[in-house]
Amino acid sequence: MKKTLYLILAIILITPLTAYLTMQSIYPSDPDLVFVKQPSLFSGVWQKVAYSDNFSEYIEPKRMEKNLDSTVDIVTMRNYFKPQFDGDADKSISYKSQVSYETIDCFNQTVTVTKMYLLSEHFTKGSLVDEPIEPISTPIRVNARSIGFSKIRKVCELSNLYTDTQYIKSNFMNNI
Repeated sequence: MKKTLYLILAIILITPLTAYLTMQSIYPSDPDLVFVKQPSLFSGVWQKVAYSDNFSEYIEPKRMEKNLDSTVDIVTMRNYFKPQFDGDADKSISYKSQVSYETIDCFNQTVTVTKMYLLSEHFTKGSLVDEPIEPISTPIRVNARSIGFSKIRKVCELSNLYTDTQYIKSNFMNNI
């Protein structure tokens, strides 16, 4: 009788955990790929580059533009797990995702943000919560083992996939 009672109690306690893990595998809250459909301004297939306790960072490889000076212009999406609030006292802005236009310098390993869009829902869904922000930004040097460094490494790796290695060497020598 006691064994049956313990078995039933164990099944009752394990059932919610099993259901939660099953739902996470079917509908993950932090997926590796995010598909955003048309007519969204930010439609495409977003690949996760890095993550932290507060957010995940994604890039859209089809929107990368390689420049002649070893820089790459990219579009990144940052999906926050909890709503973020703008620190401006005049207006209370809450957003859950951010899309940024950035320039990555593969040689100097820096990131320069040129434009940011704040969106009301996760994964670029919802409406813009404010006008696009164009920060006056100097190149940000990233530390090893940071989210920025992971992003630089992935972007530079993707941008060099279709490039001839001899061209890379000659371009590097021309920039010295």
